[in-house]
Amino acid sequence: WEYVQQFTEWVPYEHKVLGLVNGKHVPIPVTIDTVNELFNLNIQTTEEMDEWLKNEQIIPVDENGNPREPENSEEVALMRVGQRLYDLIFKP
Repeated sequence: WEYVQQFTEWVPYEHKVLGLVNGKHVPIPVTIDTVNELFNLNIQTTEEMDEWLKNEQIIPVDENGNPREPENSEEVALMRVGQRLYDLIFKP
């Protein structure tokens, strides 16, 4: 980094990706702001976000109702973000 800086002064830059979901531009990957915008919520902390996600997430189960490992990318996404976010952002 010091080597590069000797040749020029760098301009601060922050890259943000926005996705168009239901007519709204929201941050991608999903953040607290994404969830607040899409679902008209007021989540303020990571603890609140973790609790919201916990209520949304779908854990795959075997024929006996026991949790099991996901078998495909859809199940992985559902485990992480739940059905509603999956349908809005990831489902083709």
